[in-house]
Amino acid sequence: DAGGGGGANKRSSTMILVKNLPYEATVEDLTKTFHAAVGGDGPSRVLLPPSRTVALVEYAHPNDARRAMKRLAYRRYKTVPLYLEWAPLAAKKEEGGKGE
Repeated sequence: DAGGGGGANKRSSTMILVKNLPYEATVEDLTKTFHAAVGGDGPSRVLLPPSRTVALVEYAHPNDARRAMKRLAYRRYKTVPLYLEWAPLAAKKEEGGKGE
């Protein structure tokens, strides 16, 4: 049962894993999209690997991340729906976050 779990995979409250991106996705477009969803400061960081099929979007505040999650989950981005989930905490540590 992939995805189900008894707390072994702790999830971030500020970082969203964005899946199903088209290859045309850019950091600038994603930043605009995720900024428009919450207003205010927008995301503090957007990471897009060369494959461009997934991205990590991080907000400074959990409330902003929750708002973006609610407003953008399954919304159309360019030609495809966005699949969003809370990023594993391990992703934050691997991206250079300092463990607390």
